[in-house]
Amino acid sequence: MRTWTEIPFLDNWPARFQSTMDGIALLRRGALVGWEWHYLGGYHLSSDVTQSHAVLALIPVWLAGPAVGFHLLLLLLFVSLPALVFYDLQPAQDVRNQPLPGEGAEDVRYLAAGLTAITTAGFSYLLLRSGDTNSLAGVACTMLALTASRAAARGTRWGGPLLLAALVLLNYVHAGFLLYAAFFLVLEALFYRDATRFA
Repeated sequence: MRTWTEIPFLDNWPARFQSTMDGIALLRRGALVGWEWHYLGGYHLSSDVTQSHAVLALIPVWLAGPAVGFHLLLLLLFVSLPALVFYDLQPAQDVRNQPLPGEGAEDVRYLAAGLTAITTAGFSYLLLRSGDTNSLAGVACTMLALTASRAAARGTRWGGPLLLAALVLLNYVHAGFLLYAAFFLVLEALFYRDATRFA
């Protein structure tokens, strides 16, 4: 019962916290699948039992304990969104490391990151009141996948492996958002008319 005194009792927050702690306990025993029952079939992709924060929360919980670590994870997810937008809009560079004309002006980067931070901050109150942190994790991991895709298209060595890792993580965190990420990745490839991005 001590667990329930450490978290706000709002909507599905207690269940999300408890499933995360259970998932971490399973990870420590070498089991990757806990509440991920969609692998067994029969559950829709947006069901709570097909989502998990366990992998995301593993390090914050290990560093700060269950209650603080879980909330630290949520803070990191909120901060990650404007940071990923800011990074994603960095200017493309030519072979001499010079920005290409018309690519990602600095003021646009700051404006987009600022708007993302304001939107995220405004959205956070309603999101946290409902305990709907699974969608927050899905959005953050989707943005990570899109950022990795763009980095891979720029020719970075880590872009492709990070894209693969982000998609695997996304499937574990929120399988429904994996479909969103796939849609946006296909849309990106069509927009740029780039067969390599599509592959």
